[in-house]
Amino acid sequence: GIADPKQLTIGGYSYGGYMTNWLITQTTRFKAAVTGAGAVEHVANWGNDDTTFDDAYFLGGLPWEAQQRYHDEAAIYQINKVRTPTHIVGG
Repeated sequence: GIADPKQLTIGGYSYGGYMTNWLITQTTRFKAAVTGAGAVEHVANWGNDDTTFDDAYFLGGLPWEAQQRYHDEAAIYQINKVRTPTHIVGG
C-alpha cells in the first residue's frame, strides 16, 4: 500500500525518541508524534552513558570545545518551532 502523506505519524523510544524530538522541531509534516526516553540536550547528559564520546565525534568536539554546535543540535532550544501534537511517554 501507499502511505497517506496527510496522515503520517512519527514515534520512537531511546535513540528513536531523540530522533523524534529533533524531527518535530524541523518539520510540520507529521500529524502526530510519540516520544519516550529521548535526549533533548547533550551537555546535561554528558558523561552519564556510553555515548559520551559518540556525541563528541558527531558534534565536532567536547561540549566546551563546540558549544554552539551542541546548542544548535539540541531539540530543547528549538521547542518553539514544534507544531506537531506530541505524546511524551514517561515513567
